[in-house]
Amino acid sequence: MLPDFRVRQRDYLLEISRALTQELDLDRVLDRIVKLAAELLASSAGLIACVRQMDGVLQLPTASTQSLLSS
Repeated sequence: MLPDFRVRQRDYLLEISRALTQELDLDRVLDRIVKLAAELLASSAGLIACVRQMDGVLQLPTASTQSLLSS
């Protein structure tokens, strides 16, 4: 039997994998992943940063826990 945290972690990872396969809108997928990761880690902040391949510039998509705090 898995410890409670490992079970929760597995459940969150399953939910994230579902989000990746069910949603085509990248912003919505990233937003869902940030929300789930923040919940799992009991965090009040989080974001996903992407690096543009052509020039290495760091981009911050719309995904952040800002929407987590307002929901």
